[in-house]
Amino acid sequence: MVISANQMVASPFLQRSVLIVDQDGFTARLMNQVLLSFEFEHIHLATSLDKAVEIIQTEKIDVILCDWLINEDNGLAFIDFVRRDPESTNRNVPIILYTGFTEVSRIILARDAGVSEILAKPIAPHQVMKKLDIALFSERKFVKDDAYVGPDRRRRRGKFDGQERRGKFGLEQDQIDNVMSDKS
Repeated sequence: MVISANQMVASPFLQRSVLIVDQDGFTARLMNQVLLSFEFEHIHLATSLDKAVEIIQTEKIDVILCDWLINEDNGLAFIDFVRRDPESTNRNVPIILYTGFTEVSRIILARDAGVSEILAKPIAPHQVMKKLDIALFSERKFVKDDAYVGPDRRRRRGKFDGQERRGKFGLEQDQIDNVMSDKS
């Protein structure tokens, strides 16, 4: 079967702008290639928190993909700036944090910092697509409170009745998704 140009479906990411915040050149290039394949129109890259702040202040950004580690700082410092600093121009932007640090305590720290989604390393394109779809196109209210600034964390429809499967050395992607869905 041959598909003509008229039958092709346009990418939902056309006309969208993304900021990648990552000090690691290999991972940043990998993420850039994944995003190019999804047909993002504008992809910005920052390898330091200062550069990330500069870009977020001067460019229209639709979604941020941020690594946990950026030089000596961590991505949570950047997320805190975006969500809480009076100088931040886009507090409601969806933020996807990607990390190899998947311990429950770190996932909860990131969730409570106001990330929209968390993506476990190693990065898989289908997981990146899933997280982008949720972050950009789901209807989630934004909460602004003294204790928390970020997307409404309530996503669960019902109570979890399954077996506890969390390990002591880190979480798998589906387990991270469960922690991100907790109301606490």
